[in-house]
Amino acid sequence: MLDKTPNWIIDLRGNMGGIDFTYSPFIPYLYTNSIAIFPSEYWASEDNIKNYEQQLKDESVDEEAKKYITDVVALMKKNLGSFINPGGKDIMYIKLDSIYEYPKKVAYLIDRNTASSAESLLLTAKQSKKVTVFGENSYGMLDYANYQYFDIFCAEYNLIISISRSKRLPQNPIDNIGIKPDILIDNDEKQKINLIRLQLEK
Repeated sequence: MLDKTPNWIIDLRGNMGGIDFTYSPFIPYLYTNSIAIFPSEYWASEDNIKNYEQQLKDESVDEEAKKYITDVVALMKKNLGSFINPGGKDIMYIKLDSIYEYPKKVAYLIDRNTASSAESLLLTAKQSKKVTVFGENSYGMLDYANYQYFDIFCAEYNLIISISRSKRLPQNPIDNIGIKPDILIDNDEKQKINLIRLQLEK
């Protein structure tokens, strides 16, 4: 069905993110040229190692994610007190062998509550010649990520700290700025999807 549908509209309004792995199956559908990816670097500390080792015991974490976490932990143990880059490069490229005929056009609709991993998807998708982004500026919460929970001496509260930062920094920040749409649609507009559909059918 997906590979026979010429125009896609993907509504990311209110999507506050999750895990980047979840959108990777869509990349072949969007792909038109090599895609630049800026990896994250992680702060190596004893507490961060403990948190990640605890996640490895979680049965809901899939094998691919567990392998990645295991590699991160191993690097942290060798480089305590510094940032580590699991990918080993400041920029990486996705290069695929083929370009799908469909979809021909892909529209993303975003708003001020599109954040985190949803913004990561946008940075990837916007590099495709098929993709146009509609709406308003996204939230702007992507430069620092991989939030971890830490116990403190107060039962009613947890301390949440980001333990990674993007290799886009400091040249291309997103936090408190957001990702600008290609075509601005006022947030008060009630027929956003219809407007986008008409635009795609031109």
